[in-house]
Amino acid sequence: MRAGRETSVPFEEFIRARSAALFRTAMLLTEQNRTEAEDLLQGALERAYRRWGRICRDGDPERYGRRILANASADRWRRLGRRGERSLPPTQPARPPATTPPAWPIATT
Repeated sequence: MRAGRETSVPFEEFIRARSAALFRTAMLLTEQNRTEAEDLLQGALERAYRRWGRICRDGDPERYGRRILANASADRWRRLGRRGERSLPPTQPARPPATTPPAWPIATT
């Protein structure tokens, strides 16, 4: 949905027309992880909704939607990178298997 300068596309109409394409972009940005892509797109659309008047005034809303998605993805990767790694607790050594007598006696000669 390309719009010229000073467009006043309603947000709901934009979502109906372009949400599938934006979701595909989100899937690419999240390495095909559907749940992460849904979360990423939802957050990006929330940001776009809050700034919708300015986005429409500045021109091409899809370009801004993709930019918001890319920025949200970069923020996500930064958050994941800052998450400190924790070591696992020490594990107990495995106990040797209990020896069980054979079910039948072994013949000795």
